[in-house]
Amino acid sequence: MPDGGPLPKGSSRAGILVLSFLTVYILWGGTFFAMRVGVESFPPLILAGMRHLSVGVVLYPLLRWRTGIRPTAQQWRTAAITGVLLLCIGNGGVCWAEQTVPSGIAALLVATVTLWMVIVDWVRPGGHKPSARILFGIVMGFAGMAILVGPARLGHAGRVDPVGAAILIVASLAWACGSLYS
Repeated sequence: MPDGGPLPKGSSRAGILVLSFLTVYILWGGTFFAMRVGVESFPPLILAGMRHLSVGVVLYPLLRWRTGIRPTAQQWRTAAITGVLLLCIGNGGVCWAEQTVPSGIAALLVATVTLWMVIVDWVRPGGHKPSARILFGIVMGFAGMAILVGPARLGHAGRVDPVGAAILIVASLAWACGSLYS
């Protein structure tokens, strides 16, 4: 464990790693399906807002209670900008687009976040040019996502809504910018 603390009796680092990976895989992977189901009952931006507001209402008082730390004005500003990019445009855009784009295609298009992060980091002042190794990793990541989504979904019998697909790309770009900004 990163903090160097004792492991629970009978556990191993490998076991914790596998359990952590499975948890992220299931919860993160299920997000797109959950959004697709959620937008059938709620307007997309209300759904995204409820999701994030409910977490903030629980975590902010908990943080204040446990640490007594009060965010500074600069931290609130950074959080607001990051929140608009990640949550409003990024997650809100994904929720909105999932009304018209199948969840598998949405997941594949959102995987462009890694590409956008590399591009934005490259073109920003003081940015870093990506190495061949990084570019290879991105290509392999997209190939893996395409395999996970499945050839049947990539050759989707119905037409993918171009507006929904464009919103997913913009949402992914906003997520990348918010991630780099934060």
